[in-house]
Amino acid sequence: MRSLALLMFCLVLQQDSEIDRWIADLGHDEIERRDAAQAQLLKAGEKALPELRKALDSKDAAKAARVKSLIFQIDRPERERHHDALERRRVLNLHTVDFKNAKAADVLKQLTNANFAGEIDPEARITLSAKEETLRKILDAIEVQAKCTILYKEGACEVTPSKSPRKPRAYVPGAWLDLTCTPIDVDGKAKGVRIKAKLEGMSSVFIETWEARGKDGTSRPVARCEPCGPYYAFVETGGEELRLRLKGRLQWNSHYELKVANPEFAETFHVGSYVIQYEYPKLRVTPPEPLELYRFLYAELVGTYKEGRAPDSGTPVTITFPPRPEKVREPGQWCDCGPGPKPAPPVRKLLEFREYRGIYGSQPASDFASMKIAIRKPIQEPFDTEVVVPME
Repeated sequence: MRSLALLMFCLVLQQDSEIDRWIADLGHDEIERRDAAQAQLLKAGEKALPELRKALDSKDAAKAARVKSLIFQIDRPERERHHDALERRRVLNLHTVDFKNAKAADVLKQLTNANFAGEIDPEARITLSAKEETLRKILDAIEVQAKCTILYKEGACEVTPSKSPRKPRAYVPGAWLDLTCTPIDVDGKAKGVRIKAKLEGMSSVFIETWEARGKDGTSRPVARCEPCGPYYAFVETGGEELRLRLKGRLQWNSHYELKVANPEFAETFHVGSYVIQYEYPKLRVTPPEPLELYRFLYAELVGTYKEGRAPDSGTPVTITFPPRPEKVREPGQWCDCGPGPKPAPPVRKLLEFREYRGIYGSQPASDFASMKIAIRKPIQEPFDTEVVVPME
């Protein structure tokens, strides 16, 4: 045991000695030595941070700049984790609350910070605790206690005294799914119920599995249709109350802004595991592995023009799309594809990189006072939610 401890101590000393040598090589005359030392320090990661911070006050300005850059790169994952945690609460509109016998009007003002229309019972009181819940779920719980209906959109909140009946609703972080249930009969006999989920909110939701149980806890068969998509399902049931369990993934965007040091020169950035290469007027985004288009990080150039240099934006173009024809289902059929199983849609193409272009017709050196890159980094996380579907 003592020999093992001595060996570990020697290894630590050896690594510390190597870190000191690599930091010294950051100021070497040979660029190959400098580049090799920088690569080794990046590989050492957080273990190199204490010694790197000591080297920040180096009298060699070029070496001090490289040390500062290394500290920034090594610290980046932790900074991004903290940034993404704050963004998750903001983007998904998540709230932690603990109300005890509070006035309903005061609760709504605190939660929404919105202008009110309509009325709410001045005597209505709210007792409610929730941690990191989507705002819509909290508002729905308030509706039940205050016996009202709350229609909320950013900046405006409309309250009506009587609570309107609503469709069954499943909640996930940053979004909710309103379920429309349509009984399907064949020759006058109940065959089951067609369920369509309508997504609302700030996150994208991909339902991967539907599970259904009756009120007695017995499992009910669930059918899916690949071409119709993940928001449709058919449950074989005689019309009793159902308990649905939906599982899958949700995706939301964490927002970043990266400052371009000099708009005239190419520069490389890292966000998460993505590499972003800037060379005016192009941005090239490369993920660690090929991805489907919807999972790609989005990047956009945002330039601030010097006074008098902004070009004429021209006449705006309006694009209109023809309305989609309404799908008509045959009697006794639950999906929009008609009778018989249909093949699954083709697998989406995987992309190795993606390029974004913008701000044409300008010169980066003479026209822009500054340039930044606006980023939307997609983040996926699993969800598992349940909802009770009453049947008449």
